[in-house]
Amino acid sequence: MQKLIQPKTVLLQITVTSASPPTVFSYYDGKPANEPVKVNVGDSVGWVVQAAIFGARKTPPYELIFSDESFFGVPSLSVPAGGTSPFLQVLPLQSKISYSLNLTGVGCIFDPQIQSGPDNSLELKALEANPAKATFTITWDTVANSINVPGGFPLTVSLLDTVIFIATAAPGAVFAGFTINFALLPVHEWATPFNPTLYTLSASAGTPSMIFAVVSDNVEGGDPAKPLKFFFSGSIMVNGNPITSPTCEIDL
Repeated sequence: MQKLIQPKTVLLQITVTSASPPTVFSYYDGKPANEPVKVNVGDSVGWVVQAAIFGARKTPPYELIFSDESFFGVPSLSVPAGGTSPFLQVLPLQSKISYSLNLTGVGCIFDPQIQSGPDNSLELKALEANPAKATFTITWDTVANSINVPGGFPLTVSLLDTVIFIATAAPGAVFAGFTINFALLPVHEWATPFNPTLYTLSASAGTPSMIFAVVSDNVEGGDPAKPLKFFFSGSIMVNGNPITSPTCEIDL
């Protein structure tokens, strides 16, 4: 008897920096999408697109244009309010298309492929346009109230590195108000490595337990002998209960 595969939901998170040319980072399930993300017929695919402008997160309007409308049943997908798109259902068993992202204020910036696999699954080719830059994932276990990053703290970052902050809890937990709060240090020219004036990073509605940030401070730091130190802590509501994380350090 053939095993039935339950349809799944795939949400691709795309971050575009204000560099020239723009740098594009794609994530799936909280991790950089360096390899194709496999989907099957009946699965639902959606996108959430953010623009990182001097470290500030914006969700401008965007449009996805598909080379073959039979793949999702539509030639394009417009998201005039920005943020998370409607989800589209994968229709064919085997197919291959490409799609482009038109981002308001930036234009058409990339053209990845969606391709069928030999097992009748579909490979959705996401893009990490600048693989030479590092991606760091900081995980906050809100149950144990511990915060960790591979290699330990302090975490040393460089210009255009990506930092992902993820809050975890028991399965089924409801997250709200996830923020990363940096200490006020007047000696710094920038408030954080990600923004010159804002001391707080906030999760978007589409990813309430996850924050993406791109290092944008290009005017200070960069000396390994004298790293610039930034101190932060997290705050979040989990099932209506407020939690504050321990303080950790990021060096630039």
